[in-house]
Amino acid sequence: MPIPANPQLPMTNSNSLLTTIINDTPNTLSIVVGVPDSTQIISLSSATLGPAGSKQNQVTVMTQYNDDNSLNVSVWDPNYSTSNSVASFVSHQKDQDSIIGRGSEPWVDTVNYVGGYTLSPNAPRLGQISVTVGKT
Repeated sequence: MPIPANPQLPMTNSNSLLTTIINDTPNTLSIVVGVPDSTQIISLSSATLGPAGSKQNQVTVMTQYNDDNSLNVSVWDPNYSTSNSVASFVSHQKDQDSIIGRGSEPWVDTVNYVGGYTLSPNAPRLGQISVTVGKT
């Protein structure tokens, strides 16, 4: 179910981060997102990733923050397990006006996966990062 935009915040600003999850597996997957700090989820395009090659094999989450943006993402395959995710990661971006730390370049860490699933972060760029979910 999509999360509606927060009308009190602009849709995009210099502290927005778009995290896109791409499904490159033959399975339909679900995602669960959460924020551990002052990051706010502005929108979520869908909670379901269709199989590779389908028109709905990508999900994008927009977040905003005042200093450190962190988004927890868990990927679930109900055919594998209904009690444990098959992959997870955290996407980050520091305030774009920051001169301390990583500055405005987004990055992914705390990467975990099981059951032949893989996560491949793609080249980040200002305000955007994507991660491809694969299966060996």
